[in-house]
Amino acid sequence: MKKRNLLVAALSLCLIAIIAVGGTLAYFTDQTETAVNAFTTGKVDIVLHDMSHKVDGMVQGQVKPDGSGIVYDNVVPGDELSKDVFISVVHDSAPTRLAVLVTVENKNTAKPTDVELLNRVDNAILREGKFPILTSYYAAEFQGLTGTLYIMDGIVDTSDKNQIIDLFSSIQIPAEWNNEYADAQFDINVTAYAAQADNLSAEDFEQMVLEQAKGTADHFEENYGFIN
Repeated sequence: MKKRNLLVAALSLCLIAIIAVGGTLAYFTDQTETAVNAFTTGKVDIVLHDMSHKVDGMVQGQVKPDGSGIVYDNVVPGDELSKDVFISVVHDSAPTRLAVLVTVENKNTAKPTDVELLNRVDNAILREGKFPILTSYYAAEFQGLTGTLYIMDGIVDTSDKNQIIDLFSSIQIPAEWNNEYADAQFDINVTAYAAQADNLSAEDFEQMVLEQAKGTADHFEENYGFIN
């Protein structure tokens, strides 16, 4: 089997939520430590993007002056946040297989739970409906964090142009998130994986990414003929 390079693009969304009821203003802050990461290896190039557009009926985030994050102010339960996360597969990349890992970590409160946070992202991806899912590992453990791994169905062809793979364009804050969720601070991390699809089956790619995401790929090259 030919050796493959596995590309990894990571996007960390540090989220601080203060959600209140009874007419009190609430705040939802989203800080992206690294909003855009570009990775290039061989013939497969991917870029992971994070943006917040002005959309009617949604809360738009504002980029901090130093570019260190996107801030959402005056957010209350039931609001929808404009949060556009997508992957670009660069023109002239080889046919590419993709996977996405979303992990979460609640910093200081019992609510929301890891599963509730993952549900928000899962809901957003399914509502968007533009990332075809072959297989998913929902609320599993990935190197000490709870997360969901999504294996994309199909192969991305960039022979004639860049291809945009949308993950989600908004995050909905449940109306039921009341004072139990006040002062919540949590991280959502999105990691994209890509590999050249030539001579790489969907099953081998899935196993390859799963072991990498779980941190068990100590003998990656020997077991699968891939290089990381």
